[in-house]
Amino acid sequence: MTETNAGVTTYRISACPAGHALVRTSNIPIADNCAPCPGTGQHAYNLDVAKWIPGKVSMGLDNFCKPCPLPLGT
Repeated sequence: MTETNAGVTTYRISACPAGHALVRTSNIPIADNCAPCPGTGQHAYNLDVAKWIPGKVSMGLDNFCKPCPLPLGT
């Protein structure tokens, strides 16, 4: 996707595949990243495509990766 700011057009990551989070921590396009969900812990997996939502300033693992479900009976 492209964004234009002050007359400058830049290319940004707008989606990442399932199992990844789209990480945007600043207005610097080179910092955009598709980070794999860690597979363990609080933010472990993502079965959906991670898509950029305009207006969000910071996206990361906690926005896209879901916690592992608890075992039955817990």
